[in-house]
Amino acid sequence: MPQIDYDTLAKAPVLVHLAIACAKPEITDTDRQRFMGLVAEAAGPNARVCAYTDTLNHLRANWRRLYDEVYQNTDTRPLLMAIRPLLMELPQDESMRFRAQLARVAMAATRDDAGHPSAAAVEVAQTLAPALGMPGYDRLSKRFTDDLVILDYWPGSDPALQRFSEEELRQLAAVFGTLHATLGGSHGSPRPEHDEAVKHWLLAGYASENQNCCVHALIRYLDQLFMLVQVEVQYTQSSRPVFEQGYALMKEKLSDEEQTVFLQFFDSLGAVFMTPGAPPMVSEMLTKITAIMHGEPVPEEDSELTEEEWDVLSLGLVATFVLVATADGKVGDKEIKAFADIIEVLTGAADLGPAVQAAARISDNFDKLLPIVLSGTVPRPQYVFDALELIALRLSTQDLQAYKQIATTIAEKTAEAEGGFLGLGSKISADERKVLDGLKELLAMV
Repeated sequence: MPQIDYDTLAKAPVLVHLAIACAKPEITDTDRQRFMGLVAEAAGPNARVCAYTDTLNHLRANWRRLYDEVYQNTDTRPLLMAIRPLLMELPQDESMRFRAQLARVAMAATRDDAGHPSAAAVEVAQTLAPALGMPGYDRLSKRFTDDLVILDYWPGSDPALQRFSEEELRQLAAVFGTLHATLGGSHGSPRPEHDEAVKHWLLAGYASENQNCCVHALIRYLDQLFMLVQVEVQYTQSSRPVFEQGYALMKEKLSDEEQTVFLQFFDSLGAVFMTPGAPPMVSEMLTKITAIMHGEPVPEEDSELTEEEWDVLSLGLVATFVLVATADGKVGDKEIKAFADIIEVLTGAADLGPAVQAAARISDNFDKLLPIVLSGTVPRPQYVFDALELIALRLSTQDLQAYKQIATTIAEKTAEAEGGFLGLGSKISADERKVLDGLKELLAMV
C-alpha cells in the first residue's frame, strides 16, 4: 500500500465536524467537546489499531495547524476531492471502518446542546455522506423498532438520563450493544428471529409504568441510537473491557434496585440468542460475559499460543475462504465482502475465545496471510487440517467446536455470496457445493 497522506486524511473528521456544525446557529462548546471526545478515543487503551486511529493520533499531534487549515479554508471542495481517493486506497476493512467513524463525527455534529438533531445540520450530513461514502444520518439514526408503533423519543430530552454524561450513556449502552454483536456474530450472521426478539426486548423500555426508571430510559436511548452503538462497538479492540467498564459504571452510578433491573435486561437480551441449535460457542461466550457483568471471576484461558501458532489458526480460516471462493475459478467482489463482513462481526467478540481471536486477527494480518495461502507451496486443505490438529492438541473441545462453527460459517456465506442469499434463493454452484461437502468432511475428521 502506498505511503498514507496522514495530513490530508486527518482533515477528514475536521471537515465533517465543521461542515455540519456550522449549519447550526453557532459552533458551541458542547460541539467542540463532543468532537474532541471522539478524537481522544483514538488514544484509548481499547481503541482498535487501524488507519482511523493512526489518523486521529496524527491529528492530536498536529491539532492547531490542521484544524486552522480546514477552518480558514473558504472552499473545501478541493480538500473533499483529495480525501475521497485516499479513503479508497485503504484496505477494504480499514476504509469501511474509517468511513463509519466519520459518520460518528457527523452524528455528533448534527445535535444541539440538548441532544436534539438540528434539521439544517442533518441536511448537510445527508449531503456529505455520499461524497465520503460514509453511512448517512438516516441509516445511523434508524431505530430498531422503527416499524413498530411507539412514541417519538429523543434521549437528550429524557429527565431519567440527566444524571449521566454522554460518555457514560455510551459506555452503558455499549454493554448491551456489544452483547448483541458478540452473540449475534457467534451465530455466524444476524437471524430474523433474533431481530424480532430484540425489538420486543427494546419495547420494554417504553413501558408507561417505568417512564421514570433510568434503566428503562437507557434502553430507550439504546433504541434511538442502536445503529450508532453498533458502529462504536466495532471500533473497540476487544469486547471484554467494554463489559468490565460497564460493570464498574453500573456499580458506581446505579442504586442496588437499578442494578437489579439493569442485569435483568442484560440477562434477557442474552437469552434471545440461546435458541435451539445455537452453536456451543454462544453458550460459552454468554457464560463468560455474564460472569463479568455479575462481578464473578472469569477463568483465564492458558493457551500460551505463539504468534506462529496464531498464524496457523488464522491461516486455516483464510484457506477455508479461498477454497470456496476459487471453486468457480475466481474470487469475486461479493465473496470478498462476505468474508470481510463475517470477520468484522467476529472482531467485536475478541478476547472471548481462541477461535474467535484467530478470526478477529485476520483483518490486521490479511495482507500477510492471503499470499501464503495463494502461494501453492502447501495444499490449501492442509492449512485447515493443521489448524484443527493444533486446536485438538493445545486447546479445549469447546474451542475446537467453535473453530469448526466459524469455518463452516465462512464457507457457507462465501458460497452464497455470489448467489441470491438476500431473499432470492441460494445459488450455490455445483463446484462450490463439492468444495463445501469436502470441507465438512475435513472438519469432521478431527
